[in-house]
Amino acid sequence: MRVVVEVESGPRQGGRWLLRAGDRMSFGRTEGSDIIIADDPVMSSRHFQVSVEADGCRIEDLNSTNGTWIDGQRVSVVAIQDGTRIKAGNSTFVFTVDARDAYKRTTEDAHALVINRTGFREPSLPDVPTIPSEIPKSDARKPQRHAERPSPPPAIIKPPAARPTKTSHGVTIELSRVPSGLWRGVQVKPIAEPLVILEMLTFALKPIWVVDFSRTGLPHYAVGDDKSSGYMMANLPPSAAAIVSPIMIQTSDDALRTAWVNEGWGSDGMFVVMSHVDVPPMLEHFQRMMRATTTATNASQGMLGLCWPSILEATLKDGKAKLAGELIEPCEAILVDSPDSLGGWALYGDDRLAHLLSSCNVQLVTQGESSVENA
Repeated sequence: MRVVVEVESGPRQGGRWLLRAGDRMSFGRTEGSDIIIADDPVMSSRHFQVSVEADGCRIEDLNSTNGTWIDGQRVSVVAIQDGTRIKAGNSTFVFTVDARDAYKRTTEDAHALVINRTGFREPSLPDVPTIPSEIPKSDARKPQRHAERPSPPPAIIKPPAARPTKTSHGVTIELSRVPSGLWRGVQVKPIAEPLVILEMLTFALKPIWVVDFSRTGLPHYAVGDDKSSGYMMANLPPSAAAIVSPIMIQTSDDALRTAWVNEGWGSDGMFVVMSHVDVPPMLEHFQRMMRATTTATNASQGMLGLCWPSILEATLKDGKAKLAGELIEPCEAILVDSPDSLGGWALYGDDRLAHLLSSCNVQLVTQGESSVENA
């Protein structure tokens, strides 16, 4: 069970949060809530809570002054269906409820847009089944033909002609299951720098950067008010966060991103998240995993180190399955600084990773197989 809560209208319009079975998230105007909507004066301090279980989702009004409303009716506790809209304060929230397995793509992923360097907007990757524990040598790498079905499966997006293709790079990635239950991808041949794999992945997804400018020695980046960047350690005062906190950033400046990789990769101060999710909900996701939200007062109970590649990779590779699965949930892939791997990088993902790489014209092998080129 996966539930996406999106602010359809109101002060935080466009904000989105992902919940899985077992999650609870409260919304309100003050720091007593998990999600703070401080600029909605009609919303109560703790207004409503969303609870997700394996068999359904419900909302509960938390004795708010102005109430929680569905279709003009004030509610206290009610089950939520896909497409339900609720009114709380001056904000309207819409719910996307997906009862499928947590590792499959959700409805909103299928309608996301891919934006390449030219600014051309294309449909994102089609919805596909998860891969089995072993990647077949042939079928997983080719679009399938099913003439007997009423409608053929959607075609896999091909990269624009102006962008490099597999014939120019010939990158081969070996995928293997790691103790956490995730997939880990490392290159076999040739030795490609991080910029090469990033360029290939951006055929399909937009990169979100997490950079520790103090640790990497890169020129400081100013966090703005345009919601394209933010401090990972939101529990610190801004003056302190500006000194010690890594920053999550989304930028279309190719020259800037190239400089970051060339000058800062390998310093245990940078990783890249590939996702359809925008910065604000992704930032809140990592802050919750780190226990570094604006309401967190005891950082020792969290995993602040998740904002640095060495600890992040240890968690994704050898951490507990539940923790690693929750961490990777909104991410199609995470590219981390990995000194022991060829080229100095490793790629982590769940069962969506093989399809993502295939769609980007990356050659795949599983551990112990010979190289098989993707069609």
